[in-house]
Amino acid sequence: VVYVSFGSESFISSAQVTELALGLEASGQPFLWVLRPPESSVAKGGLPLEWKAELLPEGFERRLEGRCLIETGWAPQAAILAHEATGAFITHCGWNSAQESVAAGVPMVALPQQSDQPANALLLAREAKLAVEMKISEGVAKRDEVERAVR
Repeated sequence: VVYVSFGSESFISSAQVTELALGLEASGQPFLWVLRPPESSVAKGGLPLEWKAELLPEGFERRLEGRCLIETGWAPQAAILAHEATGAFITHCGWNSAQESVAAGVPMVALPQQSDQPANALLLAREAKLAVEMKISEGVAKRDEVERAVR
């Protein structure tokens, strides 16, 4: 199972959500995704109840029923990473997340967003060989890049 989370302080764009969703779908791998609304939605105040359906590609959850679980609230990350079924972690490379992943022995797919995350991603991928980097094009990791990194 691929675990996907970008922490409690990082947000990904709507375009990145779409590309990530389609890349995960194409990978054929089961996944658990902790999905938070884009920062722009949070800044505007209240979200419509159907924000998740509006953010994900049409029919996404229906097509992947039984292969994906999308959580929109809090998730027990350390427990998820420690579970024997977890085989990879798509992460923003925040230091706490990276430490939890290393402690659990789960390889990472790096998709850094801000602050120290790009430097952490480089360290984890290029120096420690504990993460796979995703190439970013026009500010987004494209679906074929997500599929490649997950496989």
